[in-house]
Parts: sequence; structure tokens; C-alpha cells
Amino acid sequence: MNIKDSKYIRLLKSLVVLSWVIYSTFIQTASAGTVEEGVTVNPCNYRFMGFENGNDGDVIGSTIPGLQFTTTNGNDWIIGDFSTGNYNGKWPYGIFTSDGYKWTWLGASQSAGRIDFTYGTASYLSILTSTESGLTLEALNANGDILDSAVANPNVDTGWMTRLTVSVGSPDISYINIHDTGNFFLIDDICTDAPAEPNVVIPEFPVITLPVISVIGFMFLFQRKRRK
Repeated sequence: MNIKDSKYIRLLKSLVVLSWVIYSTFIQTASAGTVEEGVTVNPCNYRFMGFENGNDGDVIGSTIPGLQFTTTNGNDWIIGDFSTGNYNGKWPYGIFTSDGYKWTWLGASQSAGRIDFTYGTASYLSILTSTESGLTLEALNANGDILDSAVANPNVDTGWMTRLTVSVGSPDISYINIHDTGNFFLIDDICTDAPAEPNVVIPEFPVITLPVISVIGFMFLFQRKRRK
């Protein structure tokens, strides 16, 4: 092996290592959601949605503009209210907690929920969760590709919640998946930049209008010249 061959092999090895570093960095960035433990509120710079105005047992469905709440089996998210005494909380009178007394969950027999953005895509969403078995938050695009995700560890019987955040550089998030190993979680204080109103498309100026205006303009100038 001559010196040139040796240099060529070293160059190839360097390129392989560099490619692996770039690939690893990309993969990590694509699934590097933010996890903040020990919180009780969700500071929000976008649109904030708590559940204090709802009633125990209310179905959320599409009652929040721009959001559609379903489970993966097509069932509904419902509102829970600790003040009813029907649930295992609010801490310290039970193991689960929330910001205020009202929150949302999937009911007694579901483990995976979904939130669709019906008025356009988003780039950011955060939630608070009180979870007994851990919770995964995933942001997906229209093709079902996971763009970002965050995982909460079990946190019950602590008096605090975990804040999970998913975000991407551009508004490509079409929907959110939220799941655990069983129905052992609740969520509260949703914050997102998903649109609250339909995107109104302004009609383009009709192309035929331009020549019509031009003809009218020429006729006006012609009449003025004749009068002179």
C-alpha cells in the first residue's frame, strides 16, 4: 500500500465518522422534547387551555376551536373534577394532582389519546401531566412521522406534575399522540401555537380585471384628449 492509498483510506474513515456524527445529531434533535419535573403550572406564550370552565364528565371533542380530542379507538376525552370526590386526588387527598381541580383524561378503559389540529399545523405544544406509569407525548406530521417526543417518569403522590414540551422549527405538527401502558394519567394546562381560527385565503385579484381596467383607462384618456 502506498502513501496515496493510505491517505485515501484515512479520508474515507474520516468521512464515515463525520457522517455518523451528523446522523446521530439529527436523530437526537428529532426526538429531544423537553421534560420538566416538579412543576404545578404551565407558563404559556401561545394559546392556553385549562379545563376549569368545564364540568365533570363533559366530553371535549371539538369544543376547543382548532383542536379535536379523540382516542386512538375513536372515543372521547372527558373532563374530570377532583372536587367531586370521585377520583384519586387532588393530592394530598389522593395520589394524582392538577393545576386547579379540573383536568382531562381518556376515561376508564383507554390508554392512548390523540389531539388533531383542525385549523392548520403547529410548531409547539406543551402539557402538564400527573402519571402513575409514565407518559409519552409525540408530535407527528401529516404522514404519521414522529417529529419530536418527550417522556415523563411516574410522578404520583408528589404534589407536583411534569411539563412535557414538543416543538419543531417550522409548523409541521398535524397531530399529537399521548399514551402510557394503561389509563394511569391525566393532563392539564395545554399550551400550543396551533391556529384557533380557519386560515382565510384571500382570493387572487381576477386576471381579467386588469385588461378591463386598462381599457377603461385608455378610454378615459382618449375622451379627455378629444375634449381638449
